[in-house]
Amino acid sequence: MFGRIANLFKGFLGLFISGLERENPEALLDVEQENQRKQIGKFNAGLAAHAGLVERLIAQVRNLENDQADLRAKTSANLKLGNREAAGQYALRLQTVERELDENRKQMEQAETTYKELVRARDVAISIA
Repeated sequence: MFGRIANLFKGFLGLFISGLERENPEALLDVEQENQRKQIGKFNAGLAAHAGLVERLIAQVRNLENDQADLRAKTSANLKLGNREAAGQYALRLQTVERELDENRKQMEQAETTYKELVRARDVAISIA
């Protein structure tokens, strides 16, 4: 019984609000524009955070590429000097760095693709509005 009364009250309230909206469409449009601005602000904040992730991954890839080159040089130098034990240790570290580098490159590519898709989605949402 209370549920039916609540539905009746909601119905009357909905009719009242609809009437107000019909009488003042400019106010409704202003509210929608403000909501759109807030959503675009949130979208841009998310894009900025994602761009930060992409930049961090780019920096990690650069660092790992430098480490990779350094370890390759140390491995070959130790092999030329006949220091096989040190060369083996550098080779193991090189394998680890190369695995991390491959993983970070994949993550970076995925993050860049996602960023481009998010920018495209934001632009479509703005153009539709």
